[in-house]
Amino acid sequence: CEEYASALSNQDLTTGASEKSEIHIFIERSITRLKGEDKQLPQVLRMRDLLYRGIGVHHSGLLPILKEIVEILFTRGLIKVLFTTETFAMGVNAPARCVVFSATRKHDGQDFRDLLPGEYTQMSGRAGRRGLDATGMVLIMCKDYEVPDPMRLRAMITGVPTKLQSRFRLTYNMILNLLRVEALKVEEMIKRSFGENSGQKAVPEQQKRLEESNKNLKNIPKLACTICSADIYAYYDACFRILQIGYEVGEKLMTHPVGMKALSVGRIVIVNNTFYRNAPAVFLRMGSIADHSDKKSAVLLVLSEKIDATTNNELGSLPVTKVAVPARDRISHKVASVRTSDMAVITRTIIKVNQPLEFK
Repeated sequence: CEEYASALSNQDLTTGASEKSEIHIFIERSITRLKGEDKQLPQVLRMRDLLYRGIGVHHSGLLPILKEIVEILFTRGLIKVLFTTETFAMGVNAPARCVVFSATRKHDGQDFRDLLPGEYTQMSGRAGRRGLDATGMVLIMCKDYEVPDPMRLRAMITGVPTKLQSRFRLTYNMILNLLRVEALKVEEMIKRSFGENSGQKAVPEQQKRLEESNKNLKNIPKLACTICSADIYAYYDACFRILQIGYEVGEKLMTHPVGMKALSVGRIVIVNNTFYRNAPAVFLRMGSIADHSDKKSAVLLVLSEKIDATTNNELGSLPVTKVAVPARDRISHKVASVRTSDMAVITRTIIKVNQPLEFK
């Protein structure tokens, strides 16, 4: 921020004497809170010179009083150009006519990474002043003629923002402190938390799903076999656990380089979910799930008899024990995108794919 501001050392962006006077009066009144020696700090003198010319700098290294001066002058429209870090956009409601990104990568304390969709949306959302600008402008700088990768830009701009998760935790110490306050009950404190608020919004939908599940359960005919009824529930529980373990192993396998190498074009796999039951398929390429850009999917040519189902987000009913090869007169095939965890079996067989198939 300081380096970019230094590049405008010969620029004066104020529009007249009235703006300069307003900036001067506000700064002088604000720094009266500092002691005599602190008023002559190099940082204070430099910020005063920049602000007089309508240029501002805002980052964590500034004194708190200087950051507050910059924030107030910017919201008043007296700062024409502001060089700032992302913390300004995250914490202060200060829209601008145009937002310029000097880079699309940041250091998160451990390593450099691309901006997350939520971070980009938060900062770029400051572009456009209500009642003043019909359209907000967002620009991304290309340093040394290096254009950012289009796929990374697309993931950053159109990706799904990170969901907020409540960090509220009810501890014994908190309960004891709340019991001392007669005006506030523990139950009321929990209801005011962010986590409980989102949970309460989901209650109607969860209640509806519960009623539908109970209705479907009643419509299922009861088991009339005296031999099977003794351990049928334990059998299904074991099958469900086998499926869960298989899916967990599959997800971890797809994050390992060895697992990714196994998925070459033409590899025969077995798909098992609520839409395709133990169906043979040919791997074509990797894809991504629409609502989860960070989760991978597999584009397959599936050979099966189509089963009536509305979703494939649930576990298959039983583990793979026999491949469901349809009869010749009932064969159907489809290019489909499934979760990588839905590939219950990855075989050793590879067939030649003569031409690429596109998934639509």
